[in-house]
Order: sequence, then structure tokens, then C-alpha cells
Amino acid sequence: FPLPLSHSFGMKASKTVHNGKRNSEDASDVKKIQRKFKSVPDTGFYGPITTKAIRAWQIKRLMVPNGRVSKKEWDRLGL
Repeated sequence: FPLPLSHSFGMKASKTVHNGKRNSEDASDVKKIQRKFKSVPDTGFYGPITTKAIRAWQIKRLMVPNGRVSKKEWDRLGL
């Protein structure tokens, strides 16, 4: 499930990162997210494994399970 182009990671990430695309500018932010989930390898690539982990995390917290990490999710992850 590709994320919309408006998707962003963290404070300094670009708005072009989404499921299936690697952007070297955003890789460090993606790795930070992935390290929060022990079952997700920290590759810097936002793919289906990362999306699934984020959705499960969102469901547990009664959030909209869209698999995206916006500022709200970034803050709740403590990043």
C-alpha cells in the first residue's frame, strides 16, 4: 500500500518518502522508526514490513491504522 506523497518523517524529512521508495535524505529517519520496532530490520527502506509494524502499533493505540508516520506518530514514538 503506497503512502501518499504528502507523507513525511520527522522534522527534517522530505515529503516524497513512501512505501517502496528509498530516499537517502530520509533513510536515517526511517531507521529511527524501524529501531523502535524490534521485529523490523533497520534498513532505511520503508517497505511492507515497516508499514505492517506501524499499522499494528497504531491499532494498539486506537489511532487510524494508515501505516504513515506523521508528526503525531513521530512524537508518540518518542523520536
